[in-house]
Amino acid sequence: MRIPFISLLFFIGSLLFAQSEVFPLNKEKAYEKYMVLVKPKTSVQGGACFGDFLFVGHDRNSYMDVYDMSSRMYVCSMTMQTPEPKNRCHANTINFGNQYYNKGDEFPLLYVSSGYTVSNADGRSNVYVYRISKHTVRDDSIVFRSELVQTISVIGASWSECVTDNEHDAIWINYEGKGNSIFLKYHVPDVRQKNALINPLETSALDTIITNHFKILKHNQGILCHDGYIFMPFGVPSWREEPYLTIIDLDKKDYAYIVNLYDLEMFNRLNLRDNTWEPEFFFFYDGDYFIGYRSVIYKLNMDLVKESNYFYNINCR
Repeated sequence: MRIPFISLLFFIGSLLFAQSEVFPLNKEKAYEKYMVLVKPKTSVQGGACFGDFLFVGHDRNSYMDVYDMSSRMYVCSMTMQTPEPKNRCHANTINFGNQYYNKGDEFPLLYVSSGYTVSNADGRSNVYVYRISKHTVRDDSIVFRSELVQTISVIGASWSECVTDNEHDAIWINYEGKGNSIFLKYHVPDVRQKNALINPLETSALDTIITNHFKILKHNQGILCHDGYIFMPFGVPSWREEPYLTIIDLDKKDYAYIVNLYDLEMFNRLNLRDNTWEPEFFFFYDGDYFIGYRSVIYKLNMDLVKESNYFYNINCR
């Protein structure tokens, strides 16, 4: 019996398709494209999620974009009050805490790290704490508003960031040392104190973690503390820095994983000067971890992502 050529091609193609579905490559399942971000007015920086809503910050911190993670849709933008010059607030790391400004508030306090030094006199950088509220307007659309309720000043670091540790009711202050990252743990400042001060030289930390950069980790991106780990992406591809995801074990006070994000093949490794693929923030939502780039968000299968770990193969360790 002769089989028509077209039918034969269809039969072979169906076999190939079935095989690719049954035997997927791990790297193809390590991530899933989840949502595309709207084109920003200024570059995308840190991001934080609470409930179904993702809040994405921008350089100079003049506004934030809000997304509905359940519908994967843009909701609105909200204005952010920043008392310092706009060009000095990078909003590199954004985290929700577990404290509420008022008992009936829907959202806990939001911590936005300026990053850059505000005052050269004492090397001060600020963390801005916001009260976030959601409102329904006349056409039944949702809008968000922010209110600046506290400024936390960190003394003596040319660049510092605040990372909330909600499992331990604490914050970690991260700043760069000489070839390493330094994390200092403190109690969360009382929000009733409008202007709080943290001076690492004068205030004893509850705990300290110092991690090596191994000459491959250059500029860190938005940091998340969750479930006993600190997740910290690195790299600015447009500056010829390869992007990494580092995972620090809080108990061991050292890296548990260092993953080269190029190894996951989300994007072209040769496209080193495209800042679209700068890993800006990392967050947790509905049982999964997500990484946010400048224009797209990926959901990660962390078990498979961790298979790319080569921390123990770094020569200088």
